[in-house]
Amino acid sequence: MQFIPTNIRGPLFMVVSTGFYLVNDTMMKLATEGLPSYEVLFLRGVAASLWGMPLLLLLGYGKQVPLLLDKRVLRRNLLELAAILCYVVALANMQIADATALGQITPLLMLVGSSILFGERIGGARMALIGLGFIGALMVAQPTMQGISVYALLALGNAALSAARDLAGRKVGADVPGMIVAMSAVRGGAGGRRRCASGFRAMGDTRGPSPGADRRRRFLPDLRPFLHLHGLSRRADERGGAILL
Repeated sequence: MQFIPTNIRGPLFMVVSTGFYLVNDTMMKLATEGLPSYEVLFLRGVAASLWGMPLLLLLGYGKQVPLLLDKRVLRRNLLELAAILCYVVALANMQIADATALGQITPLLMLVGSSILFGERIGGARMALIGLGFIGALMVAQPTMQGISVYALLALGNAALSAARDLAGRKVGADVPGMIVAMSAVRGGAGGRRRCASGFRAMGDTRGPSPGADRRRRFLPDLRPFLHLHGLSRRADERGGAILL
């Protein structure tokens, strides 16, 4: 990767991770047609763990494995787990375009959060654009006099929790590699299945596998958190250790 200029290396990884988001979410949408959402999440976490741990060791992070249990990492990944739980249920019951569009307000919420929590200056032009972004989210959610769809609320909850996750990620020390944070996240996704299964059933998500369901979709490796965190860590290096989006 040394042939890629350092000032574009981080953004490049984040753009590539966005492509994997698209592929992975499409596969998850197909998988949730015949499997309960919590089972899809659990199996995705298991698959990512099976190939992610060897990759982590191959990259030389074996001595830093105890950092998987770092308090700041766990706090960040607890928000990650809550966000993905909301998103998986919303994705199973909404058009993928609508769920994705509502998720796009995450960076807008993060800008507002950074301004409130860290005193970062946004400026009038950015605030106006943020307002337009929220108006666009309302147009997608389409609230009526009877209220708003619970699944649209879950998609919005995913956006809010994702913003909180990224803000919490700024507290993770610069000495913690992005791969460690990513592995902690995918293992949390696998481990959270049993705790959240009853909650999903209470929401009516009790579907079982259909006869024609393609079981291979469940084991598709999830590259998103690895590339996203790798991109964030690259950008943190370029900015002196602070993770900024």
